[in-house]
Amino acid sequence: MLRSVVGALVAAAMLVGCAHRFETRTFDATLWKVGDRAVKGVIYYEPQLVKVTYSFTIRLDEKGMIVGSAKDNTCVPVVHKQDIVVYPDYNRPRALIYKPSWFASGKFGVTLKDGLLGGINVESTPQLPQILEAAPKALEPFGIVTPTLCNAAPEITSTERIRIQ
Repeated sequence: MLRSVVGALVAAAMLVGCAHRFETRTFDATLWKVGDRAVKGVIYYEPQLVKVTYSFTIRLDEKGMIVGSAKDNTCVPVVHKQDIVVYPDYNRPRALIYKPSWFASGKFGVTLKDGLLGGINVESTPQLPQILEAAPKALEPFGIVTPTLCNAAPEITSTERIRIQ
């Protein structure tokens, strides 16, 4: 019974505990709190599409012909071009929260550009093999003897030089 419980715990740890997780949360931008707790994590902003209009003014004569440009009351605005761009929405901040695995160590990095999330980088090193190697000795004081584990992946066991005839 106890062996099956230990086996189930190890299997659950292998399936659940080896994965890094990320969460994102919105928060109140005026108080910098999520509920009653302070914001933790990397702060970034939701993207928003913005139409940017570039204009200039020209002076027209009585016939509608362009006669020059000036910034007095005789000029009319003319749209030069319009672009759709992505800007951060500073009214909608978010916190990116990294939750590392119990059975892995890793490095976490974030790329931000103008407050927008550009990328997330994670380098993970599983620690489960070291934990499984140490488990039999840790369980001995409780009278639990664990079986020797087999390797789950192929290993090179020999090499042999051959001659083609």
